[in-house]
Amino acid sequence: MGFDTSVKTRDRDLEKNGTWLVYDDDTRFLVARKTNSAYKAFISKAYRENERLLTTKTNFKQADEKADNFMLEGVARHILLGWEGVTNKGLPVAYSPEKAMEVLEEHDDLRAMIEEFSESRENFIVEQDIKDAENLGESSAGQ
Repeated sequence: MGFDTSVKTRDRDLEKNGTWLVYDDDTRFLVARKTNSAYKAFISKAYRENERLLTTKTNFKQADEKADNFMLEGVARHILLGWEGVTNKGLPVAYSPEKAMEVLEEHDDLRAMIEEFSESRENFIVEQDIKDAENLGESSAGQ
């Protein structure tokens, strides 16, 4: 048994620009893959800027709080890219990274769901035969 690379391929546009996580009939979240370059660069920079604190052997609580804060900001700015159907007391809430930070900080379960969704490769792939059919249609259209 070998590794078949032809069955499913990553859609790098979905990984970067997001795909919809359906929460319920009225609500969905636009989620980028956790391996996207903007998120990785943000986390890397935050770590470098806070390395001394994060590697401390004495102030674990402050280090944990700082790490959680920049992880939250990374998700809000570079993984959760938008939403539809989010409300507050029945009124629509417009997406912004700042508002996303507030919502995710208040709703740990939602944050965990979004992070789990962003980690799954299956959410950011397309079936190869669909891509092949599209490519075939494009090439035959030019003939």
